[in-house]
Amino acid sequence: MFTEREALRLRLEQLNDAEINLLRQLREERNEIYSKLRELDNQNNPVEVTDANMIHKKSLLELANETAKSFEKNKQEKANPSIVSSLNPRRKPRLGTKSHKHREVALKILRDRKGEIRGSELQKEIEKETGMSIRNMTTFMQGLLKYHPEVEKTYRGRYVLRKEKDNAINESPSE
Repeated sequence: MFTEREALRLRLEQLNDAEINLLRQLREERNEIYSKLRELDNQNNPVEVTDANMIHKKSLLELANETAKSFEKNKQEKANPSIVSSLNPRRKPRLGTKSHKHREVALKILRDRKGEIRGSELQKEIEKETGMSIRNMTTFMQGLLKYHPEVEKTYRGRYVLRKEKDNAINESPSE
Protein backbone atom coordinates (compact mmCIF):
# COMPACT_ATOMS: atom_id res chain seq x y z
CA MET A 1 0.00 0.00 0.00
CA PHE A 2 1.36 3.41 -1.04
CA THR A 3 1.61 6.10 1.56
CA GLU A 4 1.60 9.76 0.70
CA ARG A 5 5.22 10.05 1.86
CA GLU A 6 6.39 7.31 -0.51
CA ALA A 7 4.43 8.84 -3.38
CA LEU A 8 6.06 12.22 -2.79
CA ARG A 9 9.52 10.64 -2.56
CA LEU A 10 8.89 8.76 -5.83
CA ARG A 11 7.74 11.99 -7.53
CA LEU A 12 10.88 13.79 -6.34
CA GLU A 13 13.03 11.04 -7.86
CA GLN A 14 11.09 11.32 -11.12
CA LEU A 15 11.58 15.09 -11.16
CA ASN A 16 15.28 14.65 -10.48
CA ASP A 17 15.61 12.18 -13.36
CA ALA A 18 13.65 14.47 -15.67
CA GLU A 19 15.84 17.40 -14.67
CA ILE A 20 19.02 15.44 -15.41
CA ASN A 21 17.68 14.35 -18.80
CA LEU A 22 16.64 17.89 -19.68
CA LEU A 23 20.04 19.29 -18.68
CA ARG A 24 21.75 16.61 -20.76
CA GLN A 25 19.60 17.49 -23.80
CA LEU A 26 20.29 21.20 -23.38
CA ARG A 27 24.02 20.55 -23.06
CA GLU A 28 24.02 18.43 -26.23
CA GLU A 29 22.09 21.08 -28.15
CA ARG A 30 24.45 23.80 -26.90
CA ASN A 31 27.46 21.74 -28.01
CA GLU A 32 25.88 21.25 -31.45
CA ILE A 33 25.33 24.99 -31.77
CA TYR A 34 28.92 25.69 -30.73
CA SER A 35 30.25 23.19 -33.26
CA LYS A 36 28.09 24.76 -36.03
CA LEU A 37 29.36 28.21 -35.06
CA ARG A 38 32.96 26.96 -35.18
CA GLU A 39 32.34 25.51 -38.63
CA LEU A 40 30.87 28.80 -39.83
CA ASP A 41 33.79 30.75 -38.34
CA ASN A 42 36.26 28.41 -40.06
CA GLN A 43 34.43 28.84 -43.39
CA ASN A 44 34.49 32.64 -43.08
CA ASN A 45 38.11 32.82 -41.93
CA PRO A 46 40.55 31.00 -44.22
CA VAL A 47 43.23 28.87 -42.56
CA GLU A 48 46.06 30.95 -44.08
CA VAL A 49 45.20 33.92 -41.84
CA THR A 50 47.52 34.01 -38.85
CA ASP A 51 46.25 34.03 -35.28
CA ALA A 52 47.71 37.51 -34.70
CA ASN A 53 45.58 38.95 -37.50
CA MET A 54 42.37 37.19 -36.43
CA ILE A 55 39.83 39.21 -34.52
CA HIS A 56 39.26 37.54 -31.17
CA LYS A 57 35.60 37.12 -30.41
CA LYS A 58 34.71 36.45 -26.80
CA SER A 59 33.06 33.16 -26.10
CA LEU A 60 29.88 32.88 -24.10
CA LEU A 61 31.87 31.51 -21.17
CA GLU A 62 34.25 34.49 -21.17
CA LEU A 63 31.32 36.92 -21.27
CA ALA A 64 29.66 35.11 -18.37
CA ASN A 65 32.89 35.25 -16.35
CA GLU A 66 33.25 38.98 -16.96
CA THR A 67 29.66 39.57 -15.89
CA ALA A 68 30.20 37.49 -12.74
CA LYS A 69 33.32 39.52 -11.91
CA SER A 70 31.44 42.79 -12.30
CA PHE A 71 28.68 41.49 -9.99
CA GLU A 72 31.30 40.48 -7.41
CA LYS A 73 32.90 43.92 -7.66
CA ASN A 74 29.51 45.60 -7.08
CA LYS A 75 28.84 43.25 -4.17
CA GLN A 76 32.19 44.14 -2.57
CA GLU A 77 31.50 47.85 -3.00
CA LYS A 78 28.16 47.45 -1.26
CA ALA A 79 29.77 45.42 1.52
CA ASN A 80 32.52 48.03 2.05
CA PRO A 81 30.80 51.39 2.56
CA SER A 82 34.10 53.35 2.55
CA ILE A 83 34.54 52.56 -1.16
CA VAL A 84 30.96 53.46 -1.98
CA SER A 85 31.02 56.69 0.03
CA SER A 86 33.98 57.95 -2.00
CA LEU A 87 32.16 57.14 -5.25
CA ASN A 88 28.63 58.20 -4.27
CA PRO A 89 28.44 61.01 -1.75
CA ARG A 90 25.54 60.78 0.65
CA ARG A 91 22.44 62.77 0.00
CA LYS A 92 21.97 65.70 2.27
CA PRO A 93 18.92 65.55 4.54
CA ARG A 94 16.05 67.69 3.36
CA LEU A 95 15.39 70.57 5.68
CA GLY A 96 11.86 71.03 6.94
CA THR A 97 10.77 67.43 6.53
CA LYS A 98 9.13 65.50 9.32
CA SER A 99 12.14 63.21 9.72
CA HIS A 100 14.53 66.18 9.76
CA LYS A 101 12.54 67.76 12.58
CA HIS A 102 12.56 64.44 14.43
CA ARG A 103 16.33 64.15 13.98
CA GLU A 104 16.97 67.65 15.29
CA VAL A 105 14.85 66.97 18.39
CA ALA A 106 16.55 63.61 18.89
CA LEU A 107 19.99 65.26 18.80
CA LYS A 108 18.83 67.89 21.32
CA ILE A 109 17.50 65.18 23.65
CA LEU A 110 20.72 63.14 23.31
CA ARG A 111 22.80 66.26 24.05
CA ASP A 112 20.78 66.99 27.19
CA ARG A 113 20.93 63.38 28.40
CA LYS A 114 24.10 62.49 30.32
CA GLY A 115 24.23 58.77 29.51
CA GLU A 116 22.54 56.22 27.33
CA ILE A 117 18.87 56.42 26.50
CA ARG A 118 16.57 53.61 25.47
CA GLY A 119 15.09 53.91 22.00
CA SER A 120 11.54 53.65 23.33
CA GLU A 121 12.14 56.49 25.82
CA LEU A 122 13.72 58.59 23.08
CA GLN A 123 10.76 57.91 20.81
CA LYS A 124 8.27 59.05 23.48
CA GLU A 125 10.21 62.23 24.16
CA ILE A 126 10.55 63.05 20.44
CA GLU A 127 6.85 62.46 19.84
CA LYS A 128 5.94 64.55 22.89
CA GLU A 129 8.15 67.44 21.78
CA THR A 130 7.26 67.44 18.07
CA GLY A 131 3.66 66.31 18.33
CA MET A 132 4.27 63.93 15.42
CA SER A 133 4.53 60.17 15.71
CA ILE A 134 7.44 58.02 14.54
CA ARG A 135 6.19 55.00 12.63
CA ASN A 136 9.32 52.85 12.87
CA MET A 137 11.89 53.83 15.47
CA THR A 138 14.56 51.43 14.23
CA THR A 139 14.44 52.86 10.71
CA PHE A 140 14.40 56.40 12.08
CA MET A 141 17.47 55.73 14.23
CA GLN A 142 19.31 54.11 11.33
CA GLY A 143 18.76 57.32 9.36
CA LEU A 144 19.90 59.38 12.32
CA LEU A 145 23.07 57.26 12.64
CA LYS A 146 23.70 57.67 8.92
CA TYR A 147 23.46 61.47 8.95
CA HIS A 148 25.00 61.99 12.40
CA PRO A 149 27.94 59.63 13.10
CA GLU A 150 28.40 61.16 16.56
CA VAL A 151 25.30 59.23 17.66
CA GLU A 152 26.21 55.65 18.55
CA LYS A 153 24.18 52.58 19.29
CA THR A 154 25.82 51.13 22.38
CA TYR A 155 23.60 48.12 22.95
CA ARG A 156 20.27 46.76 21.82
CA GLY A 157 17.99 49.75 21.55
CA ARG A 158 20.28 52.08 23.51
CA TYR A 159 21.78 55.23 22.03
CA VAL A 160 24.27 57.86 23.18
CA LEU A 161 25.87 61.01 21.72
CA ARG A 162 29.66 60.42 21.76
CA LYS A 163 31.65 63.20 20.08
CA GLU A 164 29.81 66.02 21.82
CA LYS A 165 30.78 64.58 25.21
CA ASP A 166 34.40 64.00 24.14
CA ASN A 167 34.64 67.59 22.84
CA ALA A 168 33.13 68.93 26.07
CA ILE A 169 35.83 67.12 28.06
CA ASN A 170 38.60 68.42 25.78
CA GLU A 171 37.27 71.99 25.83
CA SER A 172 37.11 72.23 29.62
CA PRO A 173 39.53 74.87 30.92
CA SER A 174 42.76 73.40 32.23
CA GLU A 175 44.41 74.90 35.26
